Amino acid sequence: MGLFGKSAKPTPEKPQRRVTGVTPRPRAVLLGQHPSKVAAVVKLLEGNDTIQLVAAVSDMMDAQVVLKAQVPPVDIFVCGAYFELEAAQDIVASVGGDLKLIKVPDGLMMEGGGPLAVIAYIVGEVKKLQC
Repeated sequence: MGLFGKSAKPTPEKPQRRVTGVTPRPRAVLLGQHPSKVAAVVKLLEGNDTIQLVAAVSDMMDAQVVLKAQVPPVDIFVCGAYFELEAAQDIVASVGGDLKLIKVPDGLMMEGGGPLAVIAYIVGEVKKLQC
């Protein structure tokens, strides 16, 4: 008898479904300065077939924690223009693995077309990484 009077039989594992012929979307974490702009980008990325956003944060330390906590590991770290490239590269190095960095260019959100321009840039960079 096991705990609570139940037998200690091992539970059978559920068979995993395998989908063939479909390339999974890369999983990503987004870091942006303004929560409202981050929310706009997240909303526009919902339902796209290029990238799967698993988290969006507005703080560098939060990004590092989220990236390290993801199971399975995230494929891409998308970093907004406000943050320094070296700091983003340090986070990528601390996380390790095959994490790729996409750094949004300065001025793209504010002067270059807003969230739609950022989405177009991110999608374009993801497609380049998949080649």
